[in-house]
Amino acid sequence: KVEGAGPSVAYLLGSLHVLTPEFYPLAAEINDAFAASKTLVEEVDFDEVSDPAQMMSALAKAMLTGQTLDEVVAPATFAEVSRRAEKSGLPMQALQRMKPWLVAVTLMGPTLQAAGFTAELGVDKHFFDRASSKISRIQRGPRRHLEIDVQCVAIFAREETHLHHAEDRERKRHDETERHRPQKAILQSAI
Repeated sequence: KVEGAGPSVAYLLGSLHVLTPEFYPLAAEINDAFAASKTLVEEVDFDEVSDPAQMMSALAKAMLTGQTLDEVVAPATFAEVSRRAEKSGLPMQALQRMKPWLVAVTLMGPTLQAAGFTAELGVDKHFFDRASSKISRIQRGPRRHLEIDVQCVAIFAREETHLHHAEDRERKRHDETERHRPQKAILQSAI
C-alpha cells in the first residue's frame, strides 16, 4: 500500500506470470486491495497479446539477424541448449534463430508446464479478467513491453550466463514451489 499526503492510495503487487491452481485464492489483503481500486495498471496488455500482428512484431525483435545461436554463444552452451531442446521436443532449427534470452525463456516452458504452471493462472491474467467486469478503468503500463530488445538487454545483460544456468534456476524454482505448496495449504486451512 502506497499513501501520499493526499487521499489517493495505490497498491503495488509483483506479478507472477505463471502459476498453478494451488496459489488460489490469493491472500485476502490482495483481494481487498483489488476491490478498493478504481484503476488497474498492468505491464502486459492481454488484448494486444492475443493480436497475432502485435505478437509477430514483438517476436521479430527477439530474433537474431544475420547470425545463428551457435555463432553467438559458447560451444558448451550451444551443446547444452541442443540437449535440452531435444529432451523437451523443441525444434533446434527454430531456436537457432532466437536471441539467447528468448531461447532460455523458451526452454523453461516445458519444465513449467510439466510442473502444472500455466499463464492462464498468472496473477496478471487473473486480475485482467476480473478487472474487465469490476474496475472502471484498465490502464496498460508503458507500451515498451513490445520493445523486447530494450527490456531484455537490461534484464538479461549476460545472456550466455543466463542461458547456461537456466536449467539450474528451473530446478530451484520447482523445488522452491514444491517446498511452499504444503505451507500454502496450511495457511489456507487456517484461514
